Amino acid sequence: MSSLETPAFRLTRWRESYAIDDVDDFLSQVRPLLEGRLPNPEVAEMIRSSRFTPVRLRPGYDMGEVDDYLDRIETLASQGHPRR
Repeated sequence: MSSLETPAFRLTRWRESYAIDDVDDFLSQVRPLLEGRLPNPEVAEMIRSSRFTPVRLRPGYDMGEVDDYLDRIETLASQGHPRR
């Protein structure tokens, strides 16, 4: 999986998780920005400052998985693509 490819986040219901629509909407906005010129400090800050509505007792995305993915794409936005 590439750094930009959004993983299939695990859905949770019985513990606090992130609202699905919030995460999906944010990623649909930020993904095109990551395909542009990198590094991009503004996009990195946008990712760092992102916040999602917590939900409980209804389906939501696993917080740890979303946070791990955001860490990866924030690093990409901060440092650019690794040299191959």
